Amino acid sequence: MDIKELFLYKLFQMYVFNVLGVADTAEWLVMLQLILGFFLPMMTLYKLLNRRSTVERWVCCMIPSVMIMSAAILETVVFGYFCSDAYSLYDQLRWFLHSGNFFKESLVLCGLFFVCSVLFTILSRKVTNASVFHLVLNQIVEYLIVALVLWFSYDYLIKGGRALFKIDDKLIRWYVYGLWTLIRQSVFYLLCIVCFLLFYERSPKFVDGSYVSSDEWLAHYLSDNYRGPGTSVLLYGLLFCWMSVMCFKDSRNQGEYLMSYVIAALAAVIIIAGLFMIFFAVFPKLLGSYKMIFKGSNADKMTEQIYRELEQERPLQEFGFGRGFVTRNFIVLYLPLRIYYIPFCYKRYGNWFYFSDGRRFFVHECDARIVRSYMR
Repeated sequence: MDIKELFLYKLFQMYVFNVLGVADTAEWLVMLQLILGFFLPMMTLYKLLNRRSTVERWVCCMIPSVMIMSAAILETVVFGYFCSDAYSLYDQLRWFLHSGNFFKESLVLCGLFFVCSVLFTILSRKVTNASVFHLVLNQIVEYLIVALVLWFSYDYLIKGGRALFKIDDKLIRWYVYGLWTLIRQSVFYLLCIVCFLLFYERSPKFVDGSYVSSDEWLAHYLSDNYRGPGTSVLLYGLLFCWMSVMCFKDSRNQGEYLMSYVIAALAAVIIIAGLFMIFFAVFPKLLGSYKMIFKGSNADKMTEQIYRELEQERPLQEFGFGRGFVTRNFIVLYLPLRIYYIPFCYKRYGNWFYFSDGRRFFVHECDARIVRSYMR
């Protein structure tokens, strides 16, 4: 079915998105509702990801955050005018809404929102252990809108009444905005669910004697830490790629073309970085952090030591802003994840540290001081 044939699509296209003007105080009410609307999904998504590093969480939340904030800015501008007294098409809008399709599609929209809301609530409940009452309370505005839609649809479709059209013109516009709120929240919830499936950690726990061998556990551990950030970085690069295409289409002079090329080059760099991370997520055994365990005398013992110190014990000291941490025998750096075995370090030059397995890394002075304090 063509979405352009839907009544709600025609409604928003004809009377909302293509009608712009200067908003009044309604813009602040729309902004307040937006803040309440996307605060729960974003905070819950941040908790759902449960990455080992704070910086990884923010990277994985970057794409949905950009999308949600872009939609929020557009919505504030558009509906700030639509819901204000400056809107001038209320007579045409009231006449246009006299249709059974409007109420039928509104009921379908309520059903879609209910399904997305339930899935989001179940996921949030399972991962964050938040109470159902708390989660539903954060969606109380949307459920009040659903209740109004059910009542007005029942009145129009079953009783043949006109209750919706007896209320004030401004309230009718806020009712239409309420329908948009259901659409927006359904998309937010689905976006959070998709991001959870893409980015959540799923590496198995290694237990001595279990069906998961030590090398398999380490491969899963490394793969998991490259998969989520790599996917997010790749999506971010594709976003910049789309921006460069839009800039090329709208460019009219040499300066604008130059900016388009700069954005395109930045997109290429980000996409390549994302592809590299995804490649190593698929083939984690090619990573230096995996090959490191075979430089010692006992690979199984080394892996068990990694599991114990990285998963079961608290770090001796963490670097600032979630950049990594130090354990008794390992240095861990994030984005991308790298594991270094401290006894393998044979030389340091300033803030550069060299290891016998052929690897090296550079850190800022504040992190280098921490590393040097644990070197033997």
